Amino acid sequence: MSIKSASALVLLSLGLFAGGCAAPATEHAATSDDAFETDLKNDFQSGEFKLYADPETEPLPECDVHTRLVLRSKGGRPVAEMRDLVAGFCEIYVEPNAREFALEYEMDRCGSMTLSGEAMVRGQKRHIAITDHRQRLCYDHQPSMLVVDEYDALGNVTTRFAGR
Repeated sequence: MSIKSASALVLLSLGLFAGGCAAPATEHAATSDDAFETDLKNDFQSGEFKLYADPETEPLPECDVHTRLVLRSKGGRPVAEMRDLVAGFCEIYVEPNAREFALEYEMDRCGSMTLSGEAMVRGQKRHIAITDHRQRLCYDHQPSMLVVDEYDALGNVTTRFAGR
C-alpha cells in the first residue's frame, strides 16, 4: 500500500470517527409508540443503587444510611423509585420518603444518559435529573456512575451519588 493510499484511508477513518462523535444527542419522551419501546430496550439499563451525599462515601455495614434508587421499566416507560433507608444495627430512624418518578431521557454523544421527570410527593411537586454514566464511552473523569439531583418545590437541590 502506498503512502498516498494509507493517508487517504487514515483521513477517511478519522472523518467517520469524528462524524460519529459529533452526532447530536438523541432524545426520548415517554410516548407509547413502538419506536420508543425499541429504543428503551436498547438504551435504558435498569438497576438498583445505593445513593450517598458524597461520591467517595464508604458506608459502614453496621449503620448504612442511604437512599435506594431503583431504575426500571414500568408499562414500557422508564421509572425511578426512591426511598430513604437505614441498613444495619444502628439505632436511628429515617423517614422512608418513598417517591416514584416517570422519566424521559436523552443520550449524549459520549453515551451518558440524562433521565428527568417529576412527581407529586406529599402534595408538593418534585423534579429529578439522573445522569447515568454506565454506558459512557469518553475517557474524561466523572465523579460517579450515577449522579442524582432531586429538586424540592422551592427549587432546593439535593445531589446524591452511586458508586464509582
